[in-house]
Amino acid sequence: MKSLLKTSLVLIIAWIFPLSGHSQNCDFYVPLVENRGMQLQSFNQRDRLQHSQDVRVQKVETDGNRIIATMQSTMFDQRGREQHKGSFQVICSGNQLMIDVQSLIDPGLMEGFQGMEVKMEGEDIVLPSSLTVGQTLPDAELTMEVTTGGLSFANIHFTISDRKVESRETIEVPAGKFDCYKVSYATHMETRTMGIPIRASGRVVEYHAPGVGAVRTETYDSRDRLQGYTLISEIY
Repeated sequence: MKSLLKTSLVLIIAWIFPLSGHSQNCDFYVPLVENRGMQLQSFNQRDRLQHSQDVRVQKVETDGNRIIATMQSTMFDQRGREQHKGSFQVICSGNQLMIDVQSLIDPGLMEGFQGMEVKMEGEDIVLPSSLTVGQTLPDAELTMEVTTGGLSFANIHFTISDRKVESRETIEVPAGKFDCYKVSYATHMETRTMGIPIRASGRVVEYHAPGVGAVRTETYDSRDRLQGYTLISEIY
């Protein structure tokens, strides 16, 4: 079975475009404008391009005191050929930004579950309106159950924990040079297919730039070895 997650577990953090100019206080990130977006490039530990993604603001709606943005992402292979398309929601409420944790799922995985019943639930990823060094952030999780013919086919549980703001650093990527907050957290995933468990743990480091989002994301395995990284290559 394909991996549940995209190569970089939290690419979605760099896709966030909260609103400004509204009662909600989510303007730590780029102001939301429909059809605005960015391009991200993902590399392996040997600096070889693995894939790229185009993430664009598709629609913005207001629901009471909440602002809901629908994001569209398109993934391309190393040669620029389109592979998958998907969408997810971002909600700005008060001084918090909530990201649909289901957006972590690789669209290719869902294609493999066609004709099956898929049930998902979890705790969304939450970002406050501002970050400070030493701050801790809420955990997030996703549980996914796949059944076919009334029988359990797969159960997947993914957690993000120990989120903390470690420091401030200057990071340079193709889209520019940014003053960033370094955020790290642990990841754990358990997959049971036909009752057989497979477990994987790791660590993620993100560099968040005010007004932009995560300009660089690094993923490490359980032995703290770099597995890959993602950069913002263009903002438009």
